[in-house]
Amino acid sequence: MPITTKRPVGVTLLAIMYLWIGGGGTLIFPFMMLLGSASLLGSALFAGSIQSETASKALSYLLSAVLYAGYVAYLLLGIGLWRMRNRARVAAIAINISILGLALVLTPIIARPLSAGIPILIATSIPFLLIAWYLHRPRVRFAFGVGPDPDAGSIPKVPRRLTKTGIVWIVAGAIAAVGLFVGGIFVLVETAFHSSVPYQTALKVARSSSCVTNALGAPWNAQWAASGAEDETGDDGTAKLSIPVTGPAGSGSLELEATKSNNVWQIDSLVLEHRIERIHLAPVADPCP
Repeated sequence: MPITTKRPVGVTLLAIMYLWIGGGGTLIFPFMMLLGSASLLGSALFAGSIQSETASKALSYLLSAVLYAGYVAYLLLGIGLWRMRNRARVAAIAINISILGLALVLTPIIARPLSAGIPILIATSIPFLLIAWYLHRPRVRFAFGVGPDPDAGSIPKVPRRLTKTGIVWIVAGAIAAVGLFVGGIFVLVETAFHSSVPYQTALKVARSSSCVTNALGAPWNAQWAASGAEDETGDDGTAKLSIPVTGPAGSGSLELEATKSNNVWQIDSLVLEHRIERIHLAPVADPCP
């Protein structure tokens, strides 16, 4: 007959995680649906790609139904893992592998730019792989009563615990996942800044100014780690950016404030901050010092 032992700590933590996500989503998601979150979700995902409002709403509700089914599945997985049901362990492995496969297929299609999507994909894949690997470990399967039946009168041998080397690899994988995820988000945000109209307009104005060349030297270039925020709503919007720039003679930053009206961006203020100087470049340019 199958051998069962007490629930491993890792299984307990996974069960709590699934119960938290699944239970919370199962209870809260219906109220979000009633408040129109399904339509908002569709508008965010399908804007510009689906012109028909009816088709967009239909896809929105279909996606919402799939998400709700996912919450219910997580709730059932949590209950099954807590009660040490082997079918829940197998289902959890299958779901994690399926999500990983779906992410591999969709990332090249959805990710813009792909250079940011790949590290995010790798980072988010590591937890799914670790969960599937952990639930398939001999000691965990033994706890769920999986394995050959022992001979009559013999005592089954408990598989060994995870070695120190294995723990090091898991910790290293978790740290790598966090690093890749943060790095991917950084690249994604930076790329969004660099491709935006206010950013490009600020650089165009700055490159046409002899004051910037005099202060930084030639050639000068914009650097990474731009900061600020852009907020667009339809034909209107605002932007406030700080763009690091550097050249042979020094470094500084372009401080931009811009507004969008009737789908047209207008620079309200563009200033080069260099050492202790502030040189206004737009809308009215200061004489070069």
